[in-house]
Amino acid sequence: MSLGFKLDHAAIDRHIFCSHFTMNLSQQTLDKDTLDLLDLGMKFVPTITLLELKTTMEDERRTLRKIALHDYWSGRPKQNDNQPDFCRHFISRSTWTSATHQISDFTIKNYESNL
Repeated sequence: MSLGFKLDHAAIDRHIFCSHFTMNLSQQTLDKDTLDLLDLGMKFVPTITLLELKTTMEDERRTLRKIALHDYWSGRPKQNDNQPDFCRHFISRSTWTSATHQISDFTIKNYESNL
């Protein structure tokens, strides 16, 4: 009478230790880039999250305004402002944006080429 058991399938000879830090328990063969990433010690797989359209549009508008203001004011002499810094804290931020004809062609072409 035998108390042991017998496997129905033959054992598959595969190496589960892919590297010093990574053990592959799946049936897939991992490529070098995947192993390098896993060896960094990540304990999760990052997932792609979609950005909200409203937030993205607002960020793009703000970025375009900053580029336009930088282009408009670069190379212009600063105004002699005698107003102390303390008084500026009580003035609301400007929402002025330069018109398209006030922005250099170089900036407009570079922006359009990156779209």
